Amino acid sequence: MRLGIFAKTFSRPSVEGVLDAVVGYDLYETQFNMSVAGLPSMPDEIDPSLADRVSEAAAERNITVAAVSGTFNMAHPDEEVRRDGLHRLGVIAGACQRLGTSVITLCTGTRDRKNMWRRHPDNGTPQAWRDMLATMQEALTTAEESGITLAFEPEINNVVDSAAKGRRLLDEMRSPRLKVVMDAANLFDAEDPARRLSRSEEVLGEAFGLLGGDLVLAHAKDVKRSGEVVAAGKGVLDYDLYLNHLSEAGYDGAPHPARPDRGGGGRQPGLPPAKAGRGRFGRSRYGRGGGTLMPAFEPRSLSAPPPGRGARWPPRRWPPRSSVGRVPESTRRFSSR
Repeated sequence: MRLGIFAKTFSRPSVEGVLDAVVGYDLYETQFNMSVAGLPSMPDEIDPSLADRVSEAAAERNITVAAVSGTFNMAHPDEEVRRDGLHRLGVIAGACQRLGTSVITLCTGTRDRKNMWRRHPDNGTPQAWRDMLATMQEALTTAEESGITLAFEPEINNVVDSAAKGRRLLDEMRSPRLKVVMDAANLFDAEDPARRLSRSEEVLGEAFGLLGGDLVLAHAKDVKRSGEVVAAGKGVLDYDLYLNHLSEAGYDGAPHPARPDRGGGGRQPGLPPAKAGRGRFGRSRYGRGGGTLMPAFEPRSLSAPPPGRGARWPPRRWPPRSSVGRVPESTRRFSSR
């Protein structure tokens, strides 16, 4: 399983500087965000030359752009806001080929007018579902026209707040262009006794049972029993269980082989990019995101250049050695001592 990182984690004056920071941590997969290129995350225009610059900079550093962020509030109560988000999604979709990716990540949204990641009491209403569904249908039309895949993430603060609703969305859309980003930390709810961390086996078992065959990307952050979301290794998420489920789902379960020059996840100049992971649909057809695990780093911990022997990440407990076999050399080097 290859480790990646959100490009937006790093604050540098140029795209090239950000990608240099990525490889500085021996990471060669990234989820891109247009803000890294000096634009809004959801721009209303992307100059083709800028998209080419991003893909060229990534290729020069042997970085795979596993996905690009395309999140907007798909359940916003104002139709004009949703329509503007769809327009901007179309802009990103039109640039995907030049950016070197075919996966766009989504947020199913909330009825909160100001923050698409904030829970709202109306998220569970039939109207919220209908609005999100209509927005998703238009987004999938764009995906079909652009030849890309959209990936949503079940998140307790959004309209699709559970694996069960994620399965419902997939079943109602019935589109091969719609897939799933799995982030175990987003499935637990301290306010719901049935979804507390003490029920990890049930919550993750259900999630992978319903969605395991539709994964295109996996995120890695952590959560405390209070519900506070933190960086990987700083909470109490059962990573042994999480990675075991990813492996059993066929999400490129064996660690990506370490190479002498870079360690796990990197590739030498002239070699083809890493293949996507395997799901129940066989070798993934949905871009290069499959098999990549994207940890959520704390930006302040990575604002400075990495120390000579590697980043001081992940903290204790990472990665669980028992879940996916031998740990790549570069991953061991990131483990705290």
